[in-house]
Amino acid sequence: MKNFVFREAVYADAEQIVELAYELNLYHNDDMRPCLKAIQADWAHFDAYVVSMGDEIVGFLVGYEGYKFHAAQRRYEIQDVYVKESYRRNGVARILFENVIVEKYGEGLTRFGLGVEIDNHSAQHFYEAMGFSACPASGMRYVLTGSDVSAFIKKIGTS
Repeated sequence: MKNFVFREAVYADAEQIVELAYELNLYHNDDMRPCLKAIQADWAHFDAYVVSMGDEIVGFLVGYEGYKFHAAQRRYEIQDVYVKESYRRNGVARILFENVIVEKYGEGLTRFGLGVEIDNHSAQHFYEAMGFSACPASGMRYVLTGSDVSAFIKKIGTS
């Protein structure tokens, strides 16, 4: 096995993580480049973990803690996971998942979730091999973002 190192990401890792996040976007046919300054400004609002080999970050996982109120249950949502193509099928994603889940379980979190593209069968197989169960959505998800939030604020007369 290669000399991979798992660790919590630090602020100085943001630039490499943003580049990997851009690769992830391209993988999903989205050419949006994440904004480094925005990620740095929000650094305290999410958890980021990396696997590195020397000075090179070869994979990352970003997540956040939430609360499922009706079940009175703390949960952890894995937002993004990405491994550089040349390092896939070398255990990098497994290292990320195992370490993050063990750490967060030790902090009292007992529910872990993530979303996956419907046609990303290799990721689905990996998540199932890690013990995750597929839970198809039972309804629609609605979001309010960007200019829609601004329009909402104007509509209700608050600035």
